[in-house]
Amino acid sequence: MINKNVTFIDIPLNRDNSIFRINKLLYSSYHTYSAIFVAELIKRFDSLLSENESWTIGLIAPYKAQAIILNKLITSYGISDKLKIYSDTVHGFQGDECDIVFFIANPNNYYYTGHSKCLLSKEYIYNVAISRAKDYLIILHPFEAIQQNPYINSISSSYSRNLKILLYASHLSLRSYFLTREILLKRIVISRVMIMSMFSDKLK
Repeated sequence: MINKNVTFIDIPLNRDNSIFRINKLLYSSYHTYSAIFVAELIKRFDSLLSENESWTIGLIAPYKAQAIILNKLITSYGISDKLKIYSDTVHGFQGDECDIVFFIANPNNYYYTGHSKCLLSKEYIYNVAISRAKDYLIILHPFEAIQQNPYINSISSSYSRNLKILLYASHLSLRSYFLTREILLKRIVISRVMIMSMFSDKLK
Protein backbone atom coordinates (compact mmCIF):
# COMPACT_ATOMS: atom_id res chain seq x y z
CA MET A 1 0.00 0.00 0.00
CA ILE A 2 2.71 2.47 1.03
CA ASN A 3 5.91 1.51 -0.79
CA LYS A 4 8.02 4.62 -0.17
CA ASN A 5 9.62 5.81 3.03
CA VAL A 6 7.93 9.19 2.67
CA THR A 7 4.51 9.67 1.12
CA PHE A 8 2.63 12.94 0.69
CA ILE A 9 -1.17 12.86 0.53
CA ASP A 10 -3.13 15.93 -0.52
CA ILE A 11 -6.33 16.32 1.49
CA PRO A 12 -9.26 18.24 0.02
CA LEU A 13 -10.55 21.47 1.53
CA ASN A 14 -14.01 22.83 0.77
CA ARG A 15 -15.78 25.20 3.16
CA ASP A 16 -19.14 24.31 1.54
CA ASN A 17 -18.79 20.57 2.24
CA SER A 18 -19.23 19.37 5.82
CA ILE A 19 -16.76 16.51 5.30
CA PHE A 20 -14.05 18.55 3.57
CA ARG A 21 -14.37 21.77 5.56
CA ILE A 22 -12.27 22.86 8.52
CA ASN A 23 -14.29 22.33 11.68
CA LYS A 24 -13.70 23.57 15.23
CA LEU A 25 -14.28 21.96 18.59
CA LEU A 26 -13.71 24.41 21.45
CA TYR A 27 -11.37 26.36 19.12
CA SER A 28 -9.44 23.17 18.26
CA SER A 29 -9.44 22.34 14.53
CA TYR A 30 -10.32 19.01 12.97
CA HIS A 31 -10.88 17.70 9.44
CA THR A 32 -13.40 14.88 9.21
CA TYR A 33 -12.34 13.47 5.84
CA SER A 34 -8.71 13.12 6.96
CA ALA A 35 -9.76 11.14 10.02
CA ILE A 36 -11.96 8.76 8.03
CA PHE A 37 -9.32 8.39 5.32
CA VAL A 38 -6.54 7.50 7.75
CA ALA A 39 -8.76 5.11 9.71
CA GLU A 40 -9.82 3.27 6.57
CA LEU A 41 -6.23 3.09 5.33
CA ILE A 42 -5.10 1.54 8.62
CA LYS A 43 -8.02 -0.89 8.58
CA ARG A 44 -6.99 -1.99 5.10
CA PHE A 45 -3.34 -2.32 6.17
CA ASP A 46 -4.41 -4.44 9.14
CA SER A 47 -6.29 -6.84 6.86
CA LEU A 48 -3.17 -7.40 4.73
CA LEU A 49 -0.84 -8.36 7.58
CA SER A 50 0.21 -11.93 8.23
CA GLU A 51 -0.30 -13.48 11.66
CA ASN A 52 3.33 -13.06 12.73
CA GLU A 53 3.61 -9.38 11.75
CA SER A 54 3.38 -6.51 14.20
CA TRP A 55 3.69 -2.78 13.66
CA THR A 56 3.47 0.37 15.71
CA ILE A 57 1.61 3.27 14.14
CA GLY A 58 1.61 6.86 15.33
CA LEU A 59 -1.13 9.31 14.39
CA ILE A 60 0.18 12.79 15.03
CA ALA A 61 -1.87 15.95 14.65
CA PRO A 62 -1.22 19.55 15.67
CA TYR A 63 -4.66 19.94 17.24
CA LYS A 64 -6.22 17.98 20.11
CA ALA A 65 -9.62 17.62 18.43
CA GLN A 66 -8.07 15.90 15.40
CA ALA A 67 -6.11 13.50 17.62
CA ILE A 68 -9.22 12.65 19.63
CA ILE A 69 -11.44 11.90 16.64
CA LEU A 70 -8.68 9.77 15.10
CA ASN A 71 -8.37 7.79 18.32
CA LYS A 72 -12.13 7.29 18.63
CA LEU A 73 -12.51 6.18 15.02
CA ILE A 74 -9.63 3.71 15.20
CA THR A 75 -11.00 2.27 18.44
CA SER A 76 -14.42 1.78 16.81
CA TYR A 77 -12.89 -0.15 13.90
CA GLY A 78 -11.78 -3.15 15.96
CA ILE A 79 -8.18 -3.20 14.70
CA SER A 80 -6.29 -6.42 15.52
CA ASP A 81 -3.52 -6.78 18.10
CA LYS A 82 -1.01 -6.87 15.25
CA LEU A 83 -1.12 -3.08 15.25
CA LYS A 84 -0.33 -0.89 18.20
CA ILE A 85 -1.74 2.53 17.42
CA TYR A 86 -1.08 5.75 19.27
CA SER A 87 -2.95 8.97 18.51
CA ASP A 88 -1.89 12.24 20.07
CA THR A 89 -0.78 15.78 19.44
CA VAL A 90 2.81 16.65 18.63
CA HIS A 91 3.37 17.58 22.27
CA GLY A 92 2.16 14.17 23.41
CA PHE A 93 4.52 12.34 21.05
CA GLN A 94 7.78 13.93 22.11
CA GLY A 95 10.28 11.15 22.78
CA ASP A 96 8.19 8.33 21.24
CA GLU A 97 8.84 6.59 17.91
CA CYS A 98 6.67 4.35 15.74
CA ASP A 99 7.31 2.14 12.71
CA ILE A 100 4.80 4.17 10.71
CA VAL A 101 3.80 7.74 11.39
CA PHE A 102 0.86 9.60 9.90
CA PHE A 103 1.34 13.33 10.31
CA ILE A 104 -2.10 14.84 9.76
CA ALA A 105 -1.24 18.50 9.27
CA ASN A 106 -4.84 19.68 9.31
CA PRO A 107 -4.95 23.48 9.11
CA ASN A 108 -7.04 25.88 11.17
CA ASN A 109 -7.75 28.13 8.19
CA TYR A 110 -8.12 27.96 4.40
CA TYR A 111 -4.85 29.76 3.83
CA TYR A 112 -1.49 29.89 5.58
CA THR A 113 -1.65 32.77 8.06
CA GLY A 114 1.84 32.61 9.52
CA HIS A 115 0.35 33.90 12.77
CA SER A 116 2.67 33.43 15.71
CA LYS A 117 -0.05 31.74 17.77
CA CYS A 118 -0.95 29.24 15.05
CA LEU A 119 0.51 25.80 15.73
CA LEU A 120 1.29 25.23 12.05
CA SER A 121 3.43 28.38 12.10
CA LYS A 122 5.83 26.79 14.57
CA GLU A 123 8.81 24.90 13.12
CA TYR A 124 9.16 22.50 16.05
CA ILE A 125 5.70 21.04 15.28
CA TYR A 126 7.05 19.66 12.01
CA ASN A 127 10.44 18.66 13.39
CA VAL A 128 8.91 16.58 16.16
CA ALA A 129 6.29 14.98 13.91
CA ILE A 130 8.61 13.83 11.13
CA SER A 131 11.29 12.62 13.55
CA ARG A 132 8.90 10.14 15.22
CA ALA A 133 8.87 7.80 12.19
CA LYS A 134 11.29 4.86 12.22
CA ASP A 135 10.41 3.36 8.81
CA TYR A 136 7.56 5.14 7.04
CA LEU A 137 6.26 8.68 7.15
CA ILE A 138 2.94 9.69 5.59
CA ILE A 139 2.16 13.41 5.56
CA LEU A 140 -1.41 14.54 4.95
CA HIS A 141 -1.85 18.22 4.11
CA PRO A 142 -3.94 20.30 1.68
CA PHE A 143 -0.97 20.70 -0.68
CA GLU A 144 -3.09 21.93 -3.56
CA ALA A 145 -5.31 24.30 -1.55
CA ILE A 146 -2.59 25.75 0.69
CA GLN A 147 0.72 26.21 -1.11
CA GLN A 148 2.25 28.99 1.00
CA ASN A 149 3.24 26.98 4.08
CA PRO A 150 7.07 27.33 4.17
CA TYR A 151 7.58 24.41 6.54
CA ILE A 152 5.55 21.96 4.47
CA ASN A 153 7.27 23.25 1.32
CA SER A 154 10.66 22.71 2.94
CA ILE A 155 9.79 19.12 3.86
CA SER A 156 8.49 18.48 0.35
CA SER A 157 11.66 19.89 -1.21
CA SER A 158 13.91 17.79 1.01
CA TYR A 159 12.10 14.67 -0.18
CA SER A 160 11.81 15.86 -3.78
CA ARG A 161 12.46 12.40 -5.18
CA ASN A 162 9.23 11.27 -3.54
CA LEU A 163 7.09 14.04 -4.96
CA LYS A 164 6.08 11.75 -7.81
CA ILE A 165 4.02 9.85 -5.23
CA LEU A 166 2.02 12.85 -4.10
CA LEU A 167 -1.41 11.29 -3.76
CA TYR A 168 -4.67 13.15 -3.97
CA ALA A 169 -7.04 11.80 -1.33
CA SER A 170 -10.05 13.26 -3.12
CA HIS A 171 -9.01 11.54 -6.35
CA LEU A 172 -8.46 8.21 -4.60
CA SER A 173 -12.05 8.53 -3.42
CA LEU A 174 -12.96 6.67 -0.28
CA ARG A 175 -16.07 5.40 -1.96
CA SER A 176 -14.20 3.71 -4.81
CA TYR A 177 -10.94 2.88 -3.05
CA PHE A 178 -12.23 1.49 0.25
CA LEU A 179 -15.96 1.69 0.61
CA THR A 180 -19.35 1.42 -0.90
CA ARG A 181 -21.45 4.56 -0.66
CA GLU A 182 -23.58 3.05 2.11
CA ILE A 183 -20.58 2.17 4.29
CA LEU A 184 -19.00 5.58 3.73
CA LEU A 185 -22.20 7.29 4.85
CA LYS A 186 -22.25 5.06 7.93
CA ARG A 187 -18.66 6.06 8.76
CA ILE A 188 -19.56 9.73 8.37
CA VAL A 189 -22.55 9.33 10.71
CA ILE A 190 -20.35 7.52 13.26
CA SER A 191 -17.74 10.27 13.09
CA ARG A 192 -20.39 12.94 13.58
CA VAL A 193 -21.81 11.13 16.61
CA MET A 194 -18.29 10.93 18.04
CA ILE A 195 -17.71 14.62 17.40
CA MET A 196 -20.97 15.53 19.12
CA SER A 197 -20.06 13.39 22.12
CA MET A 198 -16.73 15.18 22.30
CA PHE A 199 -18.52 18.43 23.09
CA SER A 200 -19.37 17.00 26.49
CA ASP A 201 -15.71 16.21 27.21
CA LYS A 202 -13.22 18.83 28.27
CA LEU A 203 -10.26 18.99 25.92
CA LYS A 204 -7.04 18.66 27.83
